[in-house]
Amino acid sequence: MKLIPKSDFNLHPIDEQKSIIVDHNRRIQTKITGTALELCARYKDWFLIFTTDDTPFEDMLHVHLLDDSFNVLDSLTIGAMYCTGSFSESQLISSNKIVFRFIGDKDWSITILDQAKFGIPYFSSIKGVRKTWQWRHYLHVEGQPKPEVCG
Repeated sequence: MKLIPKSDFNLHPIDEQKSIIVDHNRRIQTKITGTALELCARYKDWFLIFTTDDTPFEDMLHVHLLDDSFNVLDSLTIGAMYCTGSFSESQLISSNKIVFRFIGDKDWSITILDQAKFGIPYFSSIKGVRKTWQWRHYLHVEGQPKPEVCG
């Protein structure tokens, strides 16, 4: 996995919740949730994009995996109402895994799976994590906020 600088890859907000992608100053019509780009990384021919809603300390973190044609392969959201969250301290751990800090005063990780795994839409065993409506998931998330922080 390789980080992509914001000068090469960024977002253009189209409303309060969604943005379109700007790749090398070229607007791509793919719409994703989030208005502030936190991080973008390249894994093989895929893009891993972390966005927030630009609401400091109450942000939802949206994670999107896109293919090389900017089609969304998988997405998930971390956060809940009244949870304090600020994306920070991201580190590439391996070729397909990134660790970062977010809600719950805990480390979180996202691993990109090479092959999709069956998953129940919207269901997650981790409090504060919502997955998109699809049966196949490429993103595996780990983390557990403290109950008193996100209850």
